[in-house]
Amino acid sequence: MNTISFTLETDSKIRLYHQLYEKIAELIKNGSYPKNTKLPSIRTISEKLYVSKNTVTKAYELLEKNHFIYSEQKRGYFVMDLSKSVPIQTAPEPEKTPQPDDDIPTVESIIRQRMKNQEDGVPEPSDADEKPKPKKSAKKTADYNPKPKKTKSVTIQTATDSVPIKQNQEPAKPSSVEERLAECYRSVLLQQTAKLQEDANPFGELCLKKAIVKFLNSCLGIKCDENLVVIGSSKDSLLSAILQLQSLNTPYIKSQGVGLLRLANQFTTGSLTTVKAIAAVAEDTDLPTKKIFAAAGLPVKEVPVNEFGLDSNFVITSGATSVFTIPGDSPEFSVSDPKEHYKIILDWASQASYRYIIEYDTENSSVQDLLTRFKSLDSMDKVIYINSFENLLPLGLKTSFAVLPKNIFADFQQKYDNLTCPVSLLEQLVLTEFIDKNYLSDYLS
Repeated sequence: MNTISFTLETDSKIRLYHQLYEKIAELIKNGSYPKNTKLPSIRTISEKLYVSKNTVTKAYELLEKNHFIYSEQKRGYFVMDLSKSVPIQTAPEPEKTPQPDDDIPTVESIIRQRMKNQEDGVPEPSDADEKPKPKKSAKKTADYNPKPKKTKSVTIQTATDSVPIKQNQEPAKPSSVEERLAECYRSVLLQQTAKLQEDANPFGELCLKKAIVKFLNSCLGIKCDENLVVIGSSKDSLLSAILQLQSLNTPYIKSQGVGLLRLANQFTTGSLTTVKAIAAVAEDTDLPTKKIFAAAGLPVKEVPVNEFGLDSNFVITSGATSVFTIPGDSPEFSVSDPKEHYKIILDWASQASYRYIIEYDTENSSVQDLLTRFKSLDSMDKVIYINSFENLLPLGLKTSFAVLPKNIFADFQQKYDNLTCPVSLLEQLVLTEFIDKNYLSDYLS
């Protein structure tokens, strides 16, 4: 059953996972989802409602905890028979986003408080009590003349007047992600003016690469070398540049054979044999991504996706030289150990020098415990990992990055060494400071 007949309110104070829990629970209680009905997969709901898989997972966990649904290994989630199930627990109070006016009393709150006071025997305040008390006269009397308190202050001179500011007063720390990003821009513009005059590295600044490596390791469990990181603009443009490399577009292997056959190969191809490049992609991969492969001259072969993720048997027998995958193509709850599925495809890639896995990370949250990345298991240096700050931090930052295998990076360096980095030095330094201050990890968590 893959029908989803409801939507979520993104501007509501109630968290999305709790909204999803309430919707499904109500459909089960009113009989719209009969007992033993198979629910849509986590991936399906994530795509239909435009929410992260982490959100759907939390809703399903809450439904299972409260005995609305049950799970079966390698099959999915099913509706519980409520007549035979354990009494349903009370769902936790939905988390609400704090509002700045929450502390302002309303008419209703005042009435409720007065009714409570009457029940408790607390006397009503008189009119005199509610009248504002007169302010004390500023005029000093002869009997009372306290000495003024000594306060250290410093005066900031402006073009028109001077404003006294207490020495111990600290500026308010930025709270929202927009304020924190603006703070990083101000800091770089004021404190790194000399650095901004230098020429940018064509493959990205080392300071930003180190910050990215630190973030990947701490938040996503990916360990990599900053010298193999490449900075680009959008994810699509970076993917297009990588696909045009000879290692992926026209891979080759050393010619096989002995005697006259080997001599013929050396004469015609210089002892190298070109391999036909084919990219394997999930059957539901979006059309714009497929067009990127077509523009790079790589034919695409669609791979079926089942409850285990990408059909690994199909990949192995497809004749593909590379596999394009996103987190949605990975197993969710259908296998006891999802890493086993990853290892099958990683082993396939390691069996030939020209095979690679292109991992296109689209998750915008730090869900290391819930979602494994191919790159985190890449011990054979066969995974090309691509991510974007536009995806991680949706504030219009057109900056992406890729972690490349050593020989792919050498190919990339040779092909694009004469080009300049498409990302400004200012934005690279700002992102470096934003990551180093843990603003990015705080935002994602």
